[in-house]
This record gives sequence, structure tokens and C-alpha cells, in this order.
Amino acid sequence: MPGKPDVSDDAEDRSGISADRRTFMGTVGAITGASALGGTALADDGDEKTEVGGEGSRTGGDAQNAILVIPDGAGQAHISGARYLKAYQEDSEAFPENVTPDGTTLNVDRADRIGGMSTQPDEPELLITDSGAAGTAMATGTKGYNGVIGGIGSEDDYTPVGTVLEAAHEAGMATGLVTTTRITHATPAAFATHVPDRGMEDEIARQYVENGNVDVLLGSGKRHFDPEERDDGEDMLARAEEQGYHVVETEAELADADDGKLLGLFGSESDRSAHMSYYVDREYVDDTDEPGLVEMTEKAIEVLSDCENGFFLMVESGRVDHQGHSHDNTITHEQLECDEAFGTVLDYAEDDDTPETFAMQVADHETGGMSLGWDAYDMDWAAIDEIRASLEHLDYAIEEAGYDRGATVDVVEAHTGLELTEGEIIDIVGGDLTNVLNKRTQMGWSSDSHTGEEVPSYASGPGAEHFGQYFDNTDVSVGIADALGLEFEPGREIDYEIRN
Repeated sequence: MPGKPDVSDDAEDRSGISADRRTFMGTVGAITGASALGGTALADDGDEKTEVGGEGSRTGGDAQNAILVIPDGAGQAHISGARYLKAYQEDSEAFPENVTPDGTTLNVDRADRIGGMSTQPDEPELLITDSGAAGTAMATGTKGYNGVIGGIGSEDDYTPVGTVLEAAHEAGMATGLVTTTRITHATPAAFATHVPDRGMEDEIARQYVENGNVDVLLGSGKRHFDPEERDDGEDMLARAEEQGYHVVETEAELADADDGKLLGLFGSESDRSAHMSYYVDREYVDDTDEPGLVEMTEKAIEVLSDCENGFFLMVESGRVDHQGHSHDNTITHEQLECDEAFGTVLDYAEDDDTPETFAMQVADHETGGMSLGWDAYDMDWAAIDEIRASLEHLDYAIEEAGYDRGATVDVVEAHTGLELTEGEIIDIVGGDLTNVLNKRTQMGWSSDSHTGEEVPSYASGPGAEHFGQYFDNTDVSVGIADALGLEFEPGREIDYEIRN
């Protein structure tokens, strides 16, 4: 939708987020201290009560809980970019001298172990993975082909294999998936569903609901649950409620949700079927009532921590990948939100009242070949900070303005704080907004797709020792299962119902 012309130029105050997080941690710590010893929590939903967690039991393992954060598509440049943006926002006068370990830290810097992960799929002569194969490798401990979800073989000869989330559920643990993309998108789907093609999102939604082995599902993608938008006309929203899920669609509804199984389908008020809004659009220009990644992570931890057997949670900052594909330099804002979410995770894990918790952040692959520098030594971080709308939003607003020269200038200058040159105006009206913004900021890109880069990892808590080195993406689920003491066999074939 077209943007609002009165975009604030004030830098975001992130100190409030940290304060809110501390308040949240005090609340969850109190809940955890009581319920972790007192039995599986029950949610009161009228006359119905819904248990959180599976029916099995656990033995062994040094960690009670495990939380995996995946900034989809984020390489080392994304992490550095988030650091530079934070340094500029915290003290623009001291920038860039404050970009040092003593000057500006990210939450990933708090990790006990830092390592690197390989990402290649099970494809002949291919080094570059898609999110389906990457998520499957991380969830199942075995590699699959590009496009696969929770299985191995080929699209014509597909075999489903078990995931670490399913092992956690079978052991009586609570489980959760959180993402800023559609909840039926490749990365979350790979942890709890099984289809030969990631495009089978209606079937992925059905499997989530019918299996009921994920207690908290938060993201977007209502169209794959809504009978009016599903190809088969099945009402997965009604079925979810029958299965004990509390369905919420707004930030306020999420905040009010009590303990018990949750299905959150968010997005802008006009469209909850697509992905959730980019961070800058949600904060500054979109007409939206959706929560942010931090709020969803907090709620997921709050609900899942009620399970006496512990929990497994995967949190995905999924739209980092999309901005890499589109070469959108507000990607640093998106990555910084992911870092805040990881900070929420670490605050929980490090709290004295929290049972031992393994926490990890690692991307599934890199997207865009992002580089901090294009054809000069300097970058304009003031401009990067001031751009308060995504390329997607700006492109749509310019299209709505009919590519009128005056209206285009007004749209771009209102949302970016830039004073456009004559040449830039000509380029933007001609459809080259992306290059104009990237030349101004000197942010570079080498690919429109994924790349074969290794990605950095950050781990803390029991089991972190597995990841203070170079490792493969198949090691992620194995290390988590070991930390939790789960019975988990990488590549174990399972009997599974898949509808066409």
C-alpha cells in the first residue's frame, strides 16, 4: 500500500526494547521456576483444557530447553552491517571509531562459542542450497535435494525422515516455530512436516494442524489455512481450534493469549496471507497490527516454558533472505531486529531462574552476496539509518503514483531523507531505484540468489561445545539432540501420510 508521507526522521530508541525484555524475563523466570517443577501446564479455554507438550518422557541431557534462531540468508556481512548500524544509532558523533569490541556489541557477541557452518545440499556438483534443503539438513541431520521438506531421495522417489523437533515432541517436550515469513515456508516447515516439494504449502498447513506436534506456530500465511483460499476448501482454521489451538491474528490478541497451544497468523491488516511486513515497514509506514519478531519470541518462550519436560523452539528471521534477494539495504535493520530476538533468547537462557538452556543462532545460507562497500572506501550509514521503507514498499508507492516525476520524488525523499540529484530522479523514474539507493549507501551485492558462503554460528549453554568450530549443517540437530538427551537418529525413515 502507498506509504504515509509523514515518516519520522527520529532514530529508533532501542533502549526501550531492552527494558521491556528485562521485565519479560522477570515474568517468565517466575513462571518457569514454578511450573517447571510443578507439572505440565494447562490452558483454560472455556470448558476445554489443552496440554502443552508431548506425551513421552525424557532421560539424560544437560539442557532442559533448546532454542535455535535462524536469520535466513545472513552471512558475515549481515552481522557486521547490523553492528555498524547499531554503532551509528547509538552514537553518530563517535562513529565509526565506536565500531570496536569495547564500543558496540551485538547480542551474538555474548555467545560462549563462535564457529562456522557449511551449507551445501545433496545435489550432484552443487554447492548452493535453497532453504528447503538447508532447513531439512539442520532439522533432520541428513542432507536432501533443493526444494525438499523433511525428507531425502528425489521428488519422484521421496522418503520422509524424522526431525529433532519431532524427537523432542515424542520425548514429552513442548515445541514451537516462529517466523516472519509464512509459517508454511520452507525453513519452519522442514522442522515439523514432510513433503517432496516446498511449494505444497496447503499440505504443510494441514500437517501442522492434523499432527498437532507443534504447540506454538507464529508467522503469516493465513491463506493456507483458510477454506476460502485453500485449493481443497478444507477449513484448517476450524480444525486447528478443534485440535486445541488458540488462533490469533493481531499483536493485541497475541499479547492477551494465555497458556496453551497457539496458532498466530499475522500480517498487514489488508493481507495476512503473504509474509509479515519488513521491520522498517512495520515500524514506520505500514498500516499493520502485527507483532515483531521480539514479541513473538517472548510469547513463544512464555507459553513453552510452562512444560515441565522442557521445550524446543526454532525462531526464524525469514525476511532477511528476501531483502538479500532484492538488494534492499534496509536489510541491516532487519538483521538488527534478529539480534534483538537472539538477545531475548539469551536473556531467558542466562536467567538464574531458568533451567539449563541451549541457545544458538546460525543462518541456513547466505543470500545476495552482500558486501559492505561497492566502488569506494566509504559508506553512508546516515543514509542507511534514515531509509525507513523497504524497496518493496517504495516500488509499490511509486507505481501507485503512476511514475509521475514529482510524486516519485516526494515518495522517495519522504521515506529516505535523501535529497535526490537530477540523475538519480531520472534513474528512479526509469525503474532503477535499487541501484540509486545502493550507490548512495555504497552497499554492494554479487548475486540475486543464494551463495555458497559458509555462515557464522553463535552458541551458548550445554552443548555449545559442539559448535565452537567449523561444522556441517547436518550437525545442528545432532548437537541439539545430544544437549537435550533425545533419542534421535539422523536420516531415520518414518511412516508418514502425505496427501497430494
